[in-house]
Amino acid sequence: MNDALCKKSDKEEQHNLSREERIKHISGLFGEGKKNIEGKNILLCDDVITTTATVNECARILKDMGAKTVTVTAAATTPLKNT
Repeated sequence: MNDALCKKSDKEEQHNLSREERIKHISGLFGEGKKNIEGKNILLCDDVITTTATVNECARILKDMGAKTVTVTAAATTPLKNT
């Protein structure tokens, strides 16, 4: 594996969860990969951002790994239905 992030497990999909459930669900789902990103500027791409739970968790991990900056882009955003 040569990725900066790795997904630790396949939990249930998040699209049916509330914001609070999504934040709990995502905690610990991703971890450090083997790629050294110390001092690098990272572009994090997501398909759809709903609550920001996934991108926030991934950005936190990347910053903890030493990334200089983490910029997020997405193809789409959606309103949260289960609030």
